[in-house]
Amino acid sequence: MLSRLELLLAATTDSETAERGYVITADESYLEPYERSIQLIDTQTKRLRVLIADNRTQQQRLGTAAQLVSERVANVRRVINLRRDSGFEAAQREILTGQGKRSHDQLRRIIDEMKSAESGLLVDRERLAARSAAIAQTVILTGGLLTCALVALSVLAIRRDFAGRAHAERALRQSTEELELRVRQRTAQLALSHEHIRAIVDTALDGIVTMDHEGRLTEFNPAAEGIFGYRRSEVVGQPLADIIIPAAWRERHREGLARYLASGEAAVLGKRIEVMGLRADGSEVMVEVSINRLPGDGPPSFGGFIRDITVRKTAEEMNARLAAIVKSSDDAIVSKTLEGIITSWNPGAETLFGYSAQEAVGKPMMMLFPPERSAEEPMILARITRGEATDHFETVRVGKDGRKINVSVTISPIRDGQGRIIGASTIARDTTERKLAEQKIQAQLGRLDLLQQITRAMGERQDIQSIFQVTIRTLEEQLPLDFCCMCIHDPVANQLIVTSVGSYSEPLAMALAMTKQALIDIDENGLSQCVRGYLVYEPHLEVVRSPFPQRLSAGGLQSMVAAPLLVESQVFGILIAARHQESSFSSGECEFLKQLSEHVALAAHQAQLYRSLQQAYDDLRQHRNPSCSRNDCLPLGRWRAESRTISTTRSRLWPFTPNRSWRGSRV
Repeated sequence: MLSRLELLLAATTDSETAERGYVITADESYLEPYERSIQLIDTQTKRLRVLIADNRTQQQRLGTAAQLVSERVANVRRVINLRRDSGFEAAQREILTGQGKRSHDQLRRIIDEMKSAESGLLVDRERLAARSAAIAQTVILTGGLLTCALVALSVLAIRRDFAGRAHAERALRQSTEELELRVRQRTAQLALSHEHIRAIVDTALDGIVTMDHEGRLTEFNPAAEGIFGYRRSEVVGQPLADIIIPAAWRERHREGLARYLASGEAAVLGKRIEVMGLRADGSEVMVEVSINRLPGDGPPSFGGFIRDITVRKTAEEMNARLAAIVKSSDDAIVSKTLEGIITSWNPGAETLFGYSAQEAVGKPMMMLFPPERSAEEPMILARITRGEATDHFETVRVGKDGRKINVSVTISPIRDGQGRIIGASTIARDTTERKLAEQKIQAQLGRLDLLQQITRAMGERQDIQSIFQVTIRTLEEQLPLDFCCMCIHDPVANQLIVTSVGSYSEPLAMALAMTKQALIDIDENGLSQCVRGYLVYEPHLEVVRSPFPQRLSAGGLQSMVAAPLLVESQVFGILIAARHQESSFSSGECEFLKQLSEHVALAAHQAQLYRSLQQAYDDLRQHRNPSCSRNDCLPLGRWRAESRTISTTRSRLWPFTPNRSWRGSRV
């Protein structure tokens, strides 16, 4: 009887041990002792009912013990099911209620009562046996020794049974205490691990959100609160789709969850995706999400790591805009390292320097420097290293084809996220056209000054020959010219008479038979246009088949300008200027010669008037009639004075206008 009770208690304890092992490890193999204990409990209960069939009190106690065993088994099964379906925490909470321990303590107390009762019955039976032995001794003397021996053997067996039971109880108690200690230690370790995991989740910079198989939020860490504007207490237990997914995407989310639960197929698990999230204030936020299924048995649950990428997207858009600006800029925009190695090369640089990006990137910036400016790069890199920028530095660079390019360069340091200088950005603008424009302006100003000098010199002279000579000499020295002469037009003979040749032009004039007083027939190609009042420019004399251009070409002259000397719509002469080089007269020089010819014509006309007035005045004085009074000569005197005034004023004339259009047969 006592051993059966011990086996019943041991079977119940084994089921509890199996329960705790499974709760801790979730290993199904720990449930095998549990199943055996259930069968053993049922067998021992039936055998005990047979053994105490004659003891009503023990039967009542056994009924109470059987009920407690059933409750304990039911509690164990409930804990096992909670661990299997809801996880460790749910099973732990059920264990921590203490219901199983109370049931087990009550069962142990009932069994102890039954064992005490059985021990009392055993004592009574021993007493009854003793009395029976005494009676038997008096009745059957011969069987006394045998009876004593049997009693002694019975007592020895009982003692041995008690000793074995005590040893079993001690061993079972020790095993239970050790198991309970291991359970407490494992529980403490799990609690510490849970605290560590909670600390990691709470301090993570990325938002961490978990969801159960029904689509409801089960975790919402502080970073997620910062991203979406909700507090954890407000959203845990709520449908995730209604909280942080925009309305346009909610149905798609629900369909994806349903498809995964039905088939296990998911398009987004284990991937990084960029989606729009919904904030508490109704605004949307761009986030990067990584979703995975959480480990564990039972219905699936999911964890998502969420990162707000609004700042990154804004930076990417800004970089894209800057890249588009750099790509579409007409200026050359180049970046380089602190060692002068090119790291980027925009289309503007390709256009300006002729190198493609593939040819330039990775090459030293020095390939763009002409030899005479090679010292500039070390100075530029030194300034960049000190954090100094260089603005609008006028310099010269070399293109792929070897041509030199005038550029205006702005160089600035490039810094990384920590503010360290890691390279330089160079913006180069082609200033060739501006330089050419400046050169044209300087040339125009020079021609204006030259025109002023010639006009001033002509104003100091009163005869045509001197005016022509000073004009030719100045042009030869300062324009300059390879050949220059002045011709007077004879309309009757339709010829030109060479009246003045420059001192530098005399050798060539002799070779061309164009010395002073030489006659030049007016052909129908060039000179005929000039005597009609048009400026003529022939840039390629060898291709002109008229006699006069061919004469100049034979002397080695390749370009010519013929400017008419025009007074009161009448051409009285021509200024001829020529050079050895083809197309050597610019439009500005042609305009200058046109204006100069007008000044020369005016000065010559004034000189002619002065000479005529002087001659008339002298003739009048020599042949004056005695009857002519002094007052009769006053008009001629005034005309002479006015003529001198005109001659003086002529030097102050400044009619030259650079933008004034001019006509000619060839430009």
